[in-house]
Amino acid sequence: MERTIEQFRRLVDTEDFFAFFDLPYDPQVVRVNRLHILKKFSLSLETFEQEHAGEPMEDAERLAEYRKVLEQAYGDLARSSGVEQKLFQVFHRQAASAALLPQGGTGRGAALREKVERVLAEVRPLLQSDGGDVELVDVIETTVMLKLQGACAGCPSSKATLANVLERRLKETAPEIENVLAV
Repeated sequence: MERTIEQFRRLVDTEDFFAFFDLPYDPQVVRVNRLHILKKFSLSLETFEQEHAGEPMEDAERLAEYRKVLEQAYGDLARSSGVEQKLFQVFHRQAASAALLPQGGTGRGAALREKVERVLAEVRPLLQSDGGDVELVDVIETTVMLKLQGACAGCPSSKATLANVLERRLKETAPEIENVLAV
């Protein structure tokens, strides 16, 4: 079966990425490092895309490169020590999100809120499998405000979860969304 970029963009779970690329992995390593793997993968993909911006590339070739990037991210984490992981967290942690929201708006409408709720229902089992959850606080104009709960609320990887899982899926489903904030 030929894989496409469109199929790749629909992936959410770490294990789905490994299955998609037919990469072997240790379930224990993935269970413990799932969000770190996704964060490293995401950062490396961003670098790859910047380095190859504007270059024509077939899906198969691009996906072969993505596979190498995932393999590298997984390998780095599988071989690293706890100290190296703490350093990764420190150097890749971003400042807390803050934004001024437009005044006077009560939301973009029921249709956008429904799309957001549908995406949250899709990704909620992933979060709950790690003891976390997510609550939709509000949708104002093109900004979605979410509250991470349970294990996600205090997790050092919560920003990676927000960016790599929630924000990506929300923007794929509703491209009109510009900002996804944890409140």
